[in-house]
Amino acid sequence: MLHRILKSVKEKFVSHSVSQCNIRSLKEADLVSIRQILYFWFVDFQLSIHNKSYLSLVQEYFKVIKQSLQNDECHYFVATHKNTVVGIFGYTSKMTSEVKELYVQLKSKPLDSVVQARLLFVHHKYLRRGIGELLFYYVLREAHTNKNKELLFTSTRKWDQTSWGFYDHLGLKHIYENEEGRVYYVNLENFF
Repeated sequence: MLHRILKSVKEKFVSHSVSQCNIRSLKEADLVSIRQILYFWFVDFQLSIHNKSYLSLVQEYFKVIKQSLQNDECHYFVATHKNTVVGIFGYTSKMTSEVKELYVQLKSKPLDSVVQARLLFVHHKYLRRGIGELLFYYVLREAHTNKNKELLFTSTRKWDQTSWGFYDHLGLKHIYENEEGRVYYVNLENFF
């Protein structure tokens, strides 16, 4: 199912037919827009759904994204619509220790050309236009092009009402779930 859905996304991507959206590497000039997108999802949205604010996470993730501009381990991409940043997604070879340990435990093999996807967020005014799918496909393609074989990503329980449905829509299966969240896996060699 993932292949069928993302084949459709690939066709949209090739023809650039989704909302006149372009995907490119993150630039320093994008940071103000990225902060606004993160603020909406971690503060406004979470307050409305869970009655919690995660302002500290806005600052933490913003710092990670900003630092990625100076290193080769992290690759972030933005979706733009009419020169406005409307989404972000990326991957890193610098995986968290928890994800590394879990991968080795679940797959019973060492980490070899495995990357961790990070921070898929679309501006709330641009949801349901295919932008998240385009970003997702773009990151898969970039990770594969850079000789990575597998991609892992986590989604914490605070996103169960948003991202989990999106990943289900894409046909992704999680390989692990606990009280904190889920871990998803894509074999890039089988995908492309």
